[in-house]
Amino acid sequence: MTSEGNTLQKRSGRRVTHSRGGCLTCKSRKLRCPENKPICDRCYKDNRVCNYGIQLRWEDDARKRGIKHGRTTRADRASLSTSKSSVWISLPKGQGGRHFLNTFTSDVEDIVVPVLEGLDFDHGDSLWKIDDALYTSPTIAPTLFLSKHSNLRMDPVLFDYYDKSVSNAIPLLDSSSNFFRHMILPLALSDETVMHMVLAIGALALAAKGQQQLYPTALRHKQRSMQLLRKQISTDAFASATDANVIVILMLCIFETSDNCQISWTAHLSAAIDLMRLASSRYSDLPGISPQVGEFVSRFFLVKDALGRTACGKVAKFKDELPPVDTSEIDVSIGCSYGLIDILSRITDLARDLRYSLTTRAASHMQVLEIEDQLSSLTQNLPQHILQSPSSSLSTADLNQVTILHHSSLLMHTAATLYLQATLHSINPYSTTAQSLIAQIKAHTRPLSPTHLRSAHLWPLFVGAVFSTGADEERVWFLNQFDILEKGERALVARGAVGRVKMIVERVWKRRDLDGSGGGHRENEENGAMDWERYVQPLSDGLCLG
Repeated sequence: MTSEGNTLQKRSGRRVTHSRGGCLTCKSRKLRCPENKPICDRCYKDNRVCNYGIQLRWEDDARKRGIKHGRTTRADRASLSTSKSSVWISLPKGQGGRHFLNTFTSDVEDIVVPVLEGLDFDHGDSLWKIDDALYTSPTIAPTLFLSKHSNLRMDPVLFDYYDKSVSNAIPLLDSSSNFFRHMILPLALSDETVMHMVLAIGALALAAKGQQQLYPTALRHKQRSMQLLRKQISTDAFASATDANVIVILMLCIFETSDNCQISWTAHLSAAIDLMRLASSRYSDLPGISPQVGEFVSRFFLVKDALGRTACGKVAKFKDELPPVDTSEIDVSIGCSYGLIDILSRITDLARDLRYSLTTRAASHMQVLEIEDQLSSLTQNLPQHILQSPSSSLSTADLNQVTILHHSSLLMHTAATLYLQATLHSINPYSTTAQSLIAQIKAHTRPLSPTHLRSAHLWPLFVGAVFSTGADEERVWFLNQFDILEKGERALVARGAVGRVKMIVERVWKRRDLDGSGGGHRENEENGAMDWERYVQPLSDGLCLG
């Protein structure tokens, strides 16, 4: 380096090794960002959400952490951290005990919380006001409200929002068998670990609706729940295999998938499997996990695993953990039967075996024919409680449920057929068969969109969109359905994954268009490129689709 260069380096102060214009994800991970836009190379390689923007740092937060904020001097910070006066005053009646006169907002933040504007409950419930004359307690007062980590004003709001809005937005249809309400909420009232996750998901859902100031609250409740869970597991692993803890892991999975589809949800899936196997271990003399909770959690993770594996092609994590169920009856929480979920899992396994030559051609041919026959002859029946109701006694809401389940089951079945053709027969997306199946997917979606489109419909829309060819109107239609899911209040889980789904779909379209999969290949239906393996699987590790 020249003497002039040395002089310039000395004048510029310390050498900066980080990127000033990097993405927020790399900054939070304290890594140097390559600053590619719209997605940097590091986030793309690590399958992370890449966001550019301005991250504000507040003076109160800097003061708590004992770091410099802006241009404040040491004297300024010293004046702010002077010893507090020992003069006592009484707070207004009903606000708690006594506090120092000279105090910071952090000292009373658990007692006085500003009224949040714009919280809109689906059922029209008004918020509890700060005015003592108007304040009323929630119908159910969770035990957590009395703990040292409780927020006497905000916790009831989050709990009530989960009860009234979130719990019925996770499954496809709300019903008397909605375990997200009828099983989780009673556990929350008696277990602090579960309660923190209820409040975390309630805060996350409100943050997604525009109340961004609640996102840190959601993270704090989630972190506290994980701390309690880890403490129990480290103290006594066998004793930690309880209903409450396995429900907490399930809710952690919901939180991660709803929060921009964090790939850590797969780690929670593995943890749930380990905990349930530990509960059934012959070395454990404790009651363990009840059959009802075990069946609920097993079904939830079975569907997550099966639908997620269709995209990435990995080995199944859930196989023998599911108790016997009626495989032909449509489950109101997922919109299809567990028989169809089992077929999807078998298709993924067979496609993986064929990819790595783990089976002979003759054996694989027989297996393909067997799966095709099972899928084509599969019958999905409406639930018994709907079938047993006389047609004359069905209300408008019941008829809507019948319509939603009917079209949802057909939508899933059609998408499963297209997925089978894509993975086991390498069907060309320009073939007549593929185009006919995509048209059917659109036909079954239209009665559901936009009012009844839910998280359960993300997987069939993803499969259809991947095989959409160069017709702009068709591709725009699929993008519009993803936008509906992303903005819909009744698609909590899908809303977190839609951003990544759209990114994958658009990249598949670009790669196919650039590779020239059309043109001379349009009439070649049997020797079409393995689009699913070439385009989808490399981008879909840890993708949540249900």
